[in-house]
Amino acid sequence: MLHLLFMLFWGVCSLFRYLPGDLFQFKTLHELHNYLDNEYWASIREHVRRGVPDKPRDLIDAFLKKLQEEQHQKGSVFAGLFPCVSATL
Repeated sequence: MLHLLFMLFWGVCSLFRYLPGDLFQFKTLHELHNYLDNEYWASIREHVRRGVPDKPRDLIDAFLKKLQEEQHQKGSVFAGLFPCVSATL
């Protein structure tokens, strides 16, 4: 439910970019969201490229290791995340 509200909010925000001016600073907020989203995925790609699963250096490495270990286990939280993460890399 929260995910749907978030998607609806960003959908409305994306419509505000076509209006003149920066009403409630939606354009600025949308640009910030896009920047952070791009930086996040760039960081994930860098961790995957570096790929040292035996020695995780930070939380992203540990997450990717756990994701790889549990991607085929039924009932695992990570099993549903693997297609989402791998599709964006």
